[in-house]
Amino acid sequence: MKKSFLILGFATTMLFVTSCKRDYSCNCTYEEFHDDHWDPNTASFPLTELSKKDATSACDVNETTLGLPEDHRNVDCKLTK
Repeated sequence: MKKSFLILGFATTMLFVTSCKRDYSCNCTYEEFHDDHWDPNTASFPLTELSKKDATSACDVNETTLGLPEDHRNVDCKLTK
């Protein structure tokens, strides 16, 4: 009986210690230059089976990458579930 409680307690602890992996979306808004003006634009990137920490990092990378072209400005990306 003691052994069963010990195993059950360990299994429960492991469930809370391991990070949950979920599906997220990285939704970005930015302005893109066309001819002689800036147009508002959006982009969405699915992030599947990631921990929140990894999804946040991936969304940050998307924001940086989306802001690299000279014809993009005011890039802002938000992580959503």
